Amino acid sequence: MNKRLPSFHLLMAFEAVGRRLSFKQAAEELFLTPPAMTYRIKELEQYLGFPLFLRSGKKIEFTPAGQSYFKTVHQVVADLKRGTDRIISDFSVRKLRINVLPFMASELIITQLEDFRQAHPDLHLQIDTDSELVDFQWGDVDVAVRFGDGKWPGLIAEKLLDVEVSPVCSPQFSKQQSLTDVADLKGQTLINFDNSSGGWSDWCKQLGINLGKPPQEINFNNYVYVLRAAEQSSGIALGVFPLINFWLDAGRLVRPIVQSITMPKSYYLVYREEDNERQDILAFRDWLVSILPH
Repeated sequence: MNKRLPSFHLLMAFEAVGRRLSFKQAAEELFLTPPAMTYRIKELEQYLGFPLFLRSGKKIEFTPAGQSYFKTVHQVVADLKRGTDRIISDFSVRKLRINVLPFMASELIITQLEDFRQAHPDLHLQIDTDSELVDFQWGDVDVAVRFGDGKWPGLIAEKLLDVEVSPVCSPQFSKQQSLTDVADLKGQTLINFDNSSGGWSDWCKQLGINLGKPPQEINFNNYVYVLRAAEQSSGIALGVFPLINFWLDAGRLVRPIVQSITMPKSYYLVYREEDNERQDILAFRDWLVSILPH
Protein backbone atom coordinates (compact mmCIF):
# COMPACT_ATOMS: atom_id res chain seq x y z
CA MET A 1 0.00 0.00 0.00
CA ASN A 2 2.78 2.44 0.89
CA LYS A 3 4.33 1.85 -2.51
CA ARG A 4 1.30 3.50 -4.09
CA LEU A 5 1.30 6.52 -1.77
CA PRO A 6 3.72 9.38 -2.59
CA SER A 7 5.75 11.01 0.17
CA PHE A 8 3.76 13.57 2.11
CA HIS A 9 6.30 16.36 1.50
CA LEU A 10 5.75 15.90 -2.24
CA LEU A 11 1.98 16.09 -1.84
CA MET A 12 2.29 19.26 0.28
CA ALA A 13 4.42 20.84 -2.43
CA PHE A 14 1.92 19.86 -5.12
CA GLU A 15 -1.02 21.20 -3.10
CA ALA A 16 0.71 24.54 -2.50
CA VAL A 17 1.67 24.97 -6.17
CA GLY A 18 -1.80 23.92 -7.33
CA ARG A 19 -3.53 26.29 -4.96
CA ARG A 20 -1.41 29.26 -5.98
CA LEU A 21 -0.47 28.21 -9.53
CA SER A 22 2.94 29.66 -8.78
CA PHE A 23 6.16 27.84 -7.93
CA LYS A 24 7.62 30.98 -6.40
CA GLN A 25 4.68 31.71 -4.08
CA ALA A 26 4.36 28.06 -3.09
CA ALA A 27 8.07 27.92 -2.31
CA GLU A 28 7.78 30.99 -0.08
CA GLU A 29 4.81 29.46 1.74
CA LEU A 30 6.72 26.24 2.50
CA PHE A 31 10.04 28.02 3.14
CA LEU A 32 11.74 26.41 0.16
CA THR A 33 13.72 27.78 -2.74
CA PRO A 34 11.96 27.81 -6.15
CA PRO A 35 14.41 25.22 -7.54
CA ALA A 36 13.69 22.93 -4.59
CA MET A 37 9.96 23.32 -5.18
CA THR A 38 10.39 22.56 -8.89
CA TYR A 39 12.41 19.46 -8.03
CA ARG A 40 9.68 18.16 -5.71
CA ILE A 41 7.01 18.55 -8.37
CA LYS A 42 9.19 16.76 -10.94
CA GLU A 43 9.83 13.99 -8.42
CA LEU A 44 6.08 13.58 -7.84
CA GLU A 45 5.41 13.58 -11.59
CA GLN A 46 8.04 10.87 -12.08
CA TYR A 47 6.49 8.84 -9.28
CA LEU A 48 3.00 9.09 -10.77
CA GLY A 49 4.12 8.65 -14.35
CA PHE A 50 2.36 11.68 -15.84
CA PRO A 51 2.76 15.51 -15.81
CA LEU A 52 0.73 17.56 -13.38
CA PHE A 53 1.34 21.03 -14.83
CA LEU A 54 1.87 22.63 -18.21
CA ARG A 55 4.67 25.18 -18.10
CA SER A 56 4.90 28.21 -20.40
CA GLY A 57 7.62 30.56 -19.22
CA LYS A 58 6.65 31.74 -15.75
CA LYS A 59 3.02 30.75 -16.24
CA ILE A 60 1.76 27.33 -15.24
CA GLU A 61 -1.59 25.59 -15.49
CA PHE A 62 -2.96 22.16 -14.63
CA THR A 63 -2.96 19.22 -16.97
CA PRO A 64 -6.30 17.35 -16.88
CA ALA A 65 -4.66 14.72 -14.67
CA GLY A 66 -3.17 17.40 -12.43
CA GLN A 67 -6.53 19.13 -12.02
CA SER A 68 -8.20 15.87 -11.05
CA TYR A 69 -5.47 14.87 -8.61
CA PHE A 70 -5.36 18.33 -7.04
CA LYS A 71 -9.00 18.07 -5.94
CA THR A 72 -8.18 14.92 -3.96
CA VAL A 73 -4.91 16.16 -2.47
CA HIS A 74 -6.30 19.59 -1.62
CA GLN A 75 -9.25 18.05 0.24
CA VAL A 76 -6.99 15.70 2.19
CA VAL A 77 -4.61 18.50 3.22
CA ALA A 78 -7.52 20.78 4.18
CA ASP A 79 -9.12 18.02 6.29
CA LEU A 80 -5.81 17.31 7.97
CA LYS A 81 -5.30 20.98 8.80
CA ARG A 82 -8.80 21.33 10.21
CA GLY A 83 -8.39 18.17 12.23
CA THR A 84 -5.07 19.39 13.62
CA ASP A 85 -6.56 22.77 14.52
CA ARG A 86 -9.49 21.07 16.21
CA ILE A 87 -7.38 18.71 18.31
CA ILE A 88 -5.09 21.56 19.38
CA SER A 89 -8.12 23.66 20.29
CA ASP A 90 -9.71 20.80 22.26
CA PHE A 91 -6.65 19.71 24.21
CA SER A 92 -4.59 22.86 24.73
CA VAL A 93 -5.10 26.39 26.04
CA ARG A 94 -8.42 27.78 24.80
CA LYS A 95 -7.72 30.42 22.19
CA LEU A 96 -10.17 32.43 20.09
CA ARG A 97 -8.58 33.87 16.96
CA ILE A 98 -10.50 36.92 15.74
CA ASN A 99 -10.07 38.88 12.51
CA VAL A 100 -11.79 42.26 12.62
CA LEU A 101 -11.67 45.45 10.59
CA PRO A 102 -9.26 48.07 12.02
CA PHE A 103 -11.88 50.76 12.72
CA MET A 104 -14.23 48.39 14.51
CA ALA A 105 -11.33 47.02 16.55
CA SER A 106 -9.96 50.37 17.73
CA GLU A 107 -13.22 52.25 18.21
CA LEU A 108 -15.57 49.56 19.52
CA ILE A 109 -14.00 46.26 20.49
CA ILE A 110 -10.86 47.43 22.31
CA THR A 111 -12.71 50.11 24.25
CA GLN A 112 -15.06 47.51 25.74
CA LEU A 113 -12.91 44.40 25.58
CA GLU A 114 -12.37 44.24 29.34
CA ASP A 115 -16.02 43.29 29.87
CA PHE A 116 -15.64 40.28 27.56
CA ARG A 117 -12.33 39.31 29.15
CA GLN A 118 -13.81 39.42 32.63
CA ALA A 119 -16.69 37.21 31.53
CA HIS A 120 -14.30 34.68 29.92
CA PRO A 121 -11.06 34.73 31.98
CA ASP A 122 -9.91 31.32 30.69
CA LEU A 123 -10.14 32.32 27.03
CA HIS A 124 -7.00 33.60 25.31
CA LEU A 125 -7.72 36.11 22.55
CA GLN A 126 -5.75 36.69 19.38
CA ILE A 127 -7.06 39.75 17.55
CA ASP A 128 -5.90 40.42 14.00
CA THR A 129 -6.81 43.77 12.39
CA ASP A 130 -5.65 43.01 8.86
CA SER A 131 -8.23 44.45 6.46
CA GLU A 132 -7.39 41.88 3.77
CA LEU A 133 -9.95 39.11 3.26
CA VAL A 134 -8.88 36.27 5.54
CA ASP A 135 -8.76 32.70 4.21
CA PHE A 136 -10.58 30.46 6.70
CA GLN A 137 -9.14 27.32 5.17
CA TRP A 138 -5.52 28.35 5.55
CA GLY A 139 -5.53 31.45 7.74
CA ASP A 140 -4.98 31.48 11.49
CA VAL A 141 -8.53 32.56 12.34
CA ASP A 142 -11.71 31.22 13.98
CA VAL A 143 -14.14 34.10 13.49
CA ALA A 144 -14.09 37.32 11.47
CA VAL A 145 -16.04 40.47 10.71
CA ARG A 146 -16.50 41.02 6.98
CA PHE A 147 -18.16 43.69 4.87
CA GLY A 148 -19.97 42.16 1.91
CA ASP A 149 -23.07 40.42 0.59
CA GLY A 150 -23.02 37.56 3.10
CA LYS A 151 -22.26 34.92 0.48
CA TRP A 152 -19.07 33.07 1.34
CA PRO A 153 -19.13 29.34 0.49
CA GLY A 154 -18.47 27.02 3.42
CA LEU A 155 -18.98 29.77 6.00
CA ILE A 156 -21.83 30.80 8.24
CA ALA A 157 -22.51 34.54 7.84
CA GLU A 158 -24.63 36.29 10.46
CA LYS A 159 -25.61 39.86 9.65
CA LEU A 160 -24.43 42.40 12.22
CA LEU A 161 -25.31 45.76 10.68
CA ASP A 162 -26.89 47.32 7.64
CA VAL A 163 -25.22 50.63 6.91
CA GLU A 164 -25.91 53.93 5.23
CA VAL A 165 -23.44 56.61 4.19
CA SER A 166 -23.80 60.37 4.66
CA PRO A 167 -21.40 63.37 4.78
CA VAL A 168 -19.90 64.36 8.14
CA CYS A 169 -17.62 67.14 9.32
CA SER A 170 -16.73 69.00 12.48
CA PRO A 171 -19.36 71.32 14.04
CA GLN A 172 -17.02 74.28 13.48
CA PHE A 173 -16.49 73.42 9.81
CA SER A 174 -20.21 73.06 9.20
CA LYS A 175 -20.89 76.45 10.78
CA GLN A 176 -18.03 78.25 9.03
CA GLN A 177 -19.00 76.88 5.60
CA SER A 178 -22.77 77.23 6.19
CA LEU A 179 -23.44 73.64 5.15
CA THR A 180 -27.17 73.01 4.94
CA ASP A 181 -27.71 71.58 1.46
CA VAL A 182 -25.97 69.31 -1.06
CA ALA A 183 -25.10 72.32 -3.21
CA ASP A 184 -22.99 73.63 -0.32
CA LEU A 185 -20.62 70.67 -0.76
CA LYS A 186 -19.34 72.04 -4.06
CA GLY A 187 -15.88 73.53 -3.73
CA GLN A 188 -15.18 71.77 -0.44
CA THR A 189 -12.20 69.53 0.36
CA LEU A 190 -13.27 65.89 0.26
CA ILE A 191 -11.71 63.30 2.56
CA ASN A 192 -11.57 59.77 1.14
CA PHE A 193 -11.08 56.28 2.50
CA ASP A 194 -8.96 54.44 -0.07
CA ASN A 195 -10.52 51.03 0.61
CA SER A 196 -14.11 52.26 0.54
CA SER A 197 -16.53 50.69 -1.91
CA GLY A 198 -18.98 53.51 -1.27
CA GLY A 199 -16.82 56.57 -1.78
CA TRP A 200 -17.76 60.05 -2.90
CA SER A 201 -18.20 59.04 -6.55
CA ASP A 202 -20.69 56.30 -5.59
CA TRP A 203 -22.48 58.57 -3.18
CA CYS A 204 -22.93 61.27 -5.84
CA LYS A 205 -23.89 58.74 -8.51
CA GLN A 206 -26.62 57.11 -6.44
CA LEU A 207 -28.12 60.47 -5.50
CA GLY A 208 -27.76 61.92 -9.01
CA ILE A 209 -25.49 64.71 -7.76
CA ASN A 210 -22.60 66.38 -9.55
CA LEU A 211 -20.22 68.15 -7.18
CA GLY A 212 -17.67 68.85 -9.88
CA LYS A 213 -13.96 68.47 -9.24
CA PRO A 214 -13.09 69.38 -5.64
CA PRO A 215 -10.26 71.88 -5.11
CA GLN A 216 -8.45 69.29 -3.01
CA GLU A 217 -8.85 65.67 -1.90
CA ILE A 218 -7.24 63.91 1.05
CA ASN A 219 -6.90 60.12 1.05
CA PHE A 220 -6.28 57.76 3.96
CA ASN A 221 -5.98 53.96 4.12
CA ASN A 222 -7.36 53.87 7.68
CA TYR A 223 -10.93 54.95 8.40
CA VAL A 224 -10.03 56.27 11.85
CA TYR A 225 -7.77 58.83 10.19
CA VAL A 226 -10.58 59.82 7.82
CA LEU A 227 -12.80 60.74 10.76
CA ARG A 228 -9.97 62.38 12.68
CA ALA A 229 -9.20 64.61 9.70
CA ALA A 230 -12.86 65.58 9.46
CA GLU A 231 -12.90 66.22 13.21
CA GLN A 232 -9.98 68.62 12.77
CA SER A 233 -11.93 70.61 10.12
CA SER A 234 -9.72 69.44 7.24
CA GLY A 235 -12.74 68.84 5.03
CA ILE A 236 -15.83 66.64 4.65
CA ALA A 237 -15.81 62.86 4.97
CA LEU A 238 -18.40 60.16 4.41
CA GLY A 239 -19.70 58.73 7.66
CA VAL A 240 -20.75 55.09 7.93
CA PHE A 241 -23.89 54.84 10.07
CA PRO A 242 -24.75 53.58 12.60
CA LEU A 243 -21.11 52.55 13.09
CA ILE A 244 -19.97 56.09 13.91
CA ASN A 245 -23.02 57.22 15.91
CA PHE A 246 -20.91 57.68 19.02
CA TRP A 247 -18.73 60.25 17.24
CA LEU A 248 -21.86 62.36 16.71
CA ASP A 249 -23.15 61.66 20.22
CA ALA A 250 -19.86 62.98 21.62
CA GLY A 251 -20.09 66.13 19.48
CA ARG A 252 -16.91 65.31 17.57
CA LEU A 253 -18.71 65.30 14.22
CA VAL A 254 -22.04 66.45 12.80
CA ARG A 255 -24.20 65.39 9.89
CA PRO A 256 -24.72 68.73 8.11
CA ILE A 257 -27.11 67.48 5.41
CA VAL A 258 -29.70 64.70 5.41
CA GLN A 259 -28.95 63.03 2.07
CA SER A 260 -27.61 59.50 2.45
CA ILE A 261 -27.32 56.24 0.53
CA THR A 262 -28.03 52.75 1.79
CA MET A 263 -25.13 50.44 1.11
CA PRO A 264 -25.91 47.20 -0.79
CA LYS A 265 -23.44 45.39 1.46
CA SER A 266 -23.52 44.88 5.23
CA TYR A 267 -21.27 43.84 8.11
CA TYR A 268 -21.30 40.13 8.89
CA LEU A 269 -19.81 37.84 11.48
CA VAL A 270 -18.44 34.78 9.70
CA TYR A 271 -17.08 31.44 10.87
CA ARG A 272 -16.79 27.87 9.62
CA GLU A 273 -19.91 25.76 9.30
CA GLU A 274 -18.39 23.02 11.45
CA ASP A 275 -17.89 25.55 14.27
CA ASN A 276 -21.58 26.38 14.59
CA GLU A 277 -21.71 24.99 18.13
CA ARG A 278 -18.43 26.40 19.45
CA GLN A 279 -19.38 28.18 22.64
CA ASP A 280 -16.49 30.67 22.51
CA ILE A 281 -17.54 31.86 19.04
CA LEU A 282 -21.18 32.12 20.06
CA ALA A 283 -20.21 34.05 23.21
CA PHE A 284 -18.14 36.49 21.16
CA ARG A 285 -21.01 36.91 18.70
CA ASP A 286 -23.51 37.72 21.45
CA TRP A 287 -21.12 40.19 23.09
CA LEU A 288 -20.27 41.90 19.81
CA VAL A 289 -23.95 42.32 18.91
CA SER A 290 -24.54 43.86 22.35
CA ILE A 291 -21.91 46.58 21.89
CA LEU A 292 -22.65 47.52 18.27
CA PRO A 293 -24.60 50.77 17.73
CA HIS A 294 -28.06 50.40 16.25
